[in-house]
Amino acid sequence: MVFCASRPLLVSTLCLLVAACSEGGGSGTPIDPQPDMATEVTGSGRCESDPIVHPETMLDTTTGATDLAFASVTGFAIPAQLGQTETREIFTSAAAFERYFGAPAPSSIDFGKSWVFFYSAGSKSTDGYVPAVARIRTVADQVRVDTSLEIPGAACAVATVVTRPSVLVAFARPTLSLCRSTYHHLETTKMCVPPEPGPACTGTLTDRGIDEMLTTRPRAMIPSESGFTAYNPNSVSIGNYQTGSWTRVCKSATECDPWAQDTLTGDYYTGSASFYREATAMRLILVSPIIGYQVNIGGGMNKSCFRYAKGMGDMMKQASGSTQVAVQLVESSGCYIGGATANGDSFRLGPVSGVFADRCFRLTQNKQTVIGVNSYRENLVVVSGSW
Repeated sequence: MVFCASRPLLVSTLCLLVAACSEGGGSGTPIDPQPDMATEVTGSGRCESDPIVHPETMLDTTTGATDLAFASVTGFAIPAQLGQTETREIFTSAAAFERYFGAPAPSSIDFGKSWVFFYSAGSKSTDGYVPAVARIRTVADQVRVDTSLEIPGAACAVATVVTRPSVLVAFARPTLSLCRSTYHHLETTKMCVPPEPGPACTGTLTDRGIDEMLTTRPRAMIPSESGFTAYNPNSVSIGNYQTGSWTRVCKSATECDPWAQDTLTGDYYTGSASFYREATAMRLILVSPIIGYQVNIGGGMNKSCFRYAKGMGDMMKQASGSTQVAVQLVESSGCYIGGATANGDSFRLGPVSGVFADRCFRLTQNKQTVIGVNSYRENLVVVSGSW
């Protein structure tokens, strides 16, 4: 620091030159211009913020005299390198905004009347995150900003893609001589009820769809004790049916774990599907493959045995135009010896009920088992096919 007392003109001039040098204005060293304090409120154009973000269990969204109106800034792309970690910044000047983002602020922002707040939740591995600014107001000599972030729950359908949930808002410039800020934040989890798994089937059974089946599909074959035979001249094959099973646990009707697929073992969970029509009657027929086997009954003798499952259900057209059907699959089994057979029904699936459309069918069985207060286990079986 240079102190200059009253001196003759020459000495005073030298004193001023030395003072200038002491302020960093020597040869080769540029002098940074002083910020315009009318626009660069703290000198940097960015708020001095409390380093602690205060977690909240509920945000107060009421309004008062100190609230500052805000609106989203549109038409401005946040550079990819910014906001990769959780970020909160307030900008009080156009120069500070441009230094940070590397691009001028949109022309719609008048920093003489507004400041800008930027919030990023950081890099996320999926989509489904929803950031928001809930409220901006002055508290004492500080700007308080309340933010929120909605996180997708375990049952929510999300895409595995890197995202950077962020918001940019302009808010009314407060009457503060300095910009100091404090932040409060609420995180919530979005509860999703996942859709029922398995192949979908929507639409109606139309006359054109029926004609297509009857004229383009092969004759239906069903298993018998000696092999496969034609079922009926009025029935056609519509391919195969397949069965899927899923389980989930729900705490309530709106809060459920994701569906987990079960493993099905056995011969009855897939087979042939047929459509039958005679006059106004229509029927869906499901038949599993025939399984033949031998049973040694001693004395050098064997029994020839078989088993398969078969189910059929009449189709009913609804007022809405959809066609509903219900089927129960039941085992048919027996053994030959001396021309005698014995039948049983150790396998039963159903009733499964649902829709039959022009190109597909989907039948379901949904069972719920209470496991606690307001909680239950849900088992879903889906029998479906398409052609």
